[in-house]
Amino acid sequence: FDSVQTFAHEINQKVGGRKVDVLFNNAGYGPPEVEPVNKYGLDPSFTSMHISHHLLTELLIEQNPKLRVVATSSGTHQFCSYMHPSCIDEEYLAKGI
Repeated sequence: FDSVQTFAHEINQKVGGRKVDVLFNNAGYGPPEVEPVNKYGLDPSFTSMHISHHLLTELLIEQNPKLRVVATSSGTHQFCSYMHPSCIDEEYLAKGI
């Protein structure tokens, strides 16, 4: 998370009083699996593609409460053949939660 905080600080300095208007968070990075968890005790992929995006968004939105955020993802989910349709809770999805 240190690099995310550094980046947020640096980008706010570089825009010189202006505000970042749009942030694109793109999940798709696959770090080499050297360790099963990082120094925070979390999966490195989950940290880089989800938690870090949330942290960056929070840090930038402090500077511009009207920040527009676009979240995208990779197509990696298409390779998850282990997800059987019976695992999907249709009632849960129908509630729109």
